[in-house]
Amino acid sequence: MIDRQNVINPKSKLYYLYWTLGVIGYYLVLFLVYYFGLFSLSFYSPYFYFYLFFLLLPIVYFLINFILWRFFPNKEYVDDEFNARTKKLEFSGKNLYIIKVLSLVFLGVVGLVVILSIAGTTIFHAKHLSKQLTITDGSNQEFEETFSYDSNDVKLPIIDKDLAFRLAEQTLGNYGAQYTVNYKNFTIISVVENGEEKLYRVTPLEYSGLFVAMNKMTQGSVGYIKVNVETQEASLVEVEGGIKYLESSLLNYDLKRKVRMAYPTKLFNKFSFEIDDNGKPYWVIPTYKNECVLFQGANSNGTIVMDACTGEMNYYNIGEEPAFIDRVCDANLVDKQATYALKYKNGFFNATIGAKKDVFRTSEGYNYFIKHGHTYYVSCITSVNSNDQTSIGFIAIDLKTKEAYRYLIPGITETRARDILMLDESVKAQRLDATWPILINYRGVPTYFVTLKNDVQFQLACLINVSDGSISAMGSSLHEAAKKYESLLSEAGKGEIESFELTGVVTDILFREGANELDFRLEGIDNEYFVVNISISLDARFLKPGDKIKITYQKSASYNYVLSLEKIK
Repeated sequence: MIDRQNVINPKSKLYYLYWTLGVIGYYLVLFLVYYFGLFSLSFYSPYFYFYLFFLLLPIVYFLINFILWRFFPNKEYVDDEFNARTKKLEFSGKNLYIIKVLSLVFLGVVGLVVILSIAGTTIFHAKHLSKQLTITDGSNQEFEETFSYDSNDVKLPIIDKDLAFRLAEQTLGNYGAQYTVNYKNFTIISVVENGEEKLYRVTPLEYSGLFVAMNKMTQGSVGYIKVNVETQEASLVEVEGGIKYLESSLLNYDLKRKVRMAYPTKLFNKFSFEIDDNGKPYWVIPTYKNECVLFQGANSNGTIVMDACTGEMNYYNIGEEPAFIDRVCDANLVDKQATYALKYKNGFFNATIGAKKDVFRTSEGYNYFIKHGHTYYVSCITSVNSNDQTSIGFIAIDLKTKEAYRYLIPGITETRARDILMLDESVKAQRLDATWPILINYRGVPTYFVTLKNDVQFQLACLINVSDGSISAMGSSLHEAAKKYESLLSEAGKGEIESFELTGVVTDILFREGANELDFRLEGIDNEYFVVNISISLDARFLKPGDKIKITYQKSASYNYVLSLEKIK
């Protein structure tokens, strides 16, 4: 016997109330899924199709139910006597039919996403993918001008990201309990301070935990840390008003949520943290579009720049962004496009099962070359043979303009250069690790710059020639390594090293303890100093202020290296 009091009549007001509350609760859950999921509401995002299905699910359910009720009435359902048999018919009849229809629709959505994903794969779009990045062949002269270290425009990081991160953590001081350093958003940028370009890694201070975030959410983080990767100086910069929009913040102060709510249909690449020349913090969010069907073939199309303190945002097309922005293209994205351009020039099958004509790839990694506020992605070009340690040249991509250049400069790969340096007996004894090489042009010689480090600090700066790795020099500073490298280049008859003669009176002398060298200045030449090895002559060993000397020297980016020195009576 059915207890009629516990059975809800489908015609009753309570029945409709329950359905209404259920639908409201359902859409509230969907809102929370989007609020915390933060996926793009774009047809170029596969997540959107599933979200759209569940968004329309109640509407479709009621629509099907109405059609069945209107055109296929169930006599048992409208019968006044409501019993267990009627309930069974209701569920097993109409609702079971509706569930089958909705299940088929869901499977159709899954099938559509799978088909579109497959249709956009490389095998069908290799030619298009190979043309997303336009690569121009650069001349040797252009390479020398762009990558010239002698111009004193190139900034080389003495410490890598890991060592800079250690320095940043040590800078926290009394803030260590409340904040942490964000390793992921530890961006390397160039900043102009007092008319001089400097190279920094910058990272915001993130909240150390949930309760700190809840307590400080409205006032924001105290600021950010910047580490000068040339001088190894680290400082904590307090920001007036606080940095309110962070990855560790909550609710509407959450960085990604703030940007997503403002641009619900945009596709985002990796967020990066930057500061302008006045030290004001910003978030830079590169955006992209998919060009192969809907889900594949990502290509950069713009940038969102957000004030990290106020949350004010603006969208810029490539080339229209503020001047202080160092990069608007995601490095991982251009790395993938460079691979496509080098590998699939003659089609997918040529690169896989065919003759592999003109098939190349970038090396296992890449590094950044920074000059005049532009950050370049740089990697050598080698064959698809994973054991090949030679390259045919290099590819350099300006991450601000997406201009790409290929320089046909054959030599060894970055991996081979690291191996050569780490095979040195003193390096092996200290168990030092080599950073990923940075390509420069030193005195007309393509050169890798590498630093050797342990887990704690920088140890040695290294320069090694690209052509065959036969000329390498190490020093406790880049200055010292450069002098040794120049001497080796001169002995080998390589490089564009011009000698000059000069007569003058010594004004200031500085002896480098433990380095057997003297730094001195000459009267009337205040902005330059000269370096001499005291072993080249007795006059050099006993040099003192007031001596009149005649020297032969070679110019360098930051000093003049003395080849001969004699006193004049």
